[in-house]
Amino acid sequence: MVRYAASPEIADAIARHYSSDGIPEPAADHLAAETIVHPEEMDTRVERFREIYAQLLSKGYSEDMAQHLAVEYMETGKEPQPSTRYLMEQGMPMMEC
Repeated sequence: MVRYAASPEIADAIARHYSSDGIPEPAADHLAAETIVHPEEMDTRVERFREIYAQLLSKGYSEDMAQHLAVEYMETGKEPQPSTRYLMEQGMPMMEC
């Protein structure tokens, strides 16, 4: 397992990388900090953020609010309930009530 030195330069470089991949800047900063603490979970965290963020945008949240809530969901480990629109966009079967 690779451990990164907790230097600001490394954190900034990781955050810039996430930003270049389309993750909003404040969320990229948060994910960079999480990557330094838990580097083995880096790929799954980015994909999970993108999934939650897309779900929240499909529910009509603004980009800022979706970003904030996605980070909050990741910190708490809670799962947002996917909207019907999101499920249809992803080509997933709709859940039955």
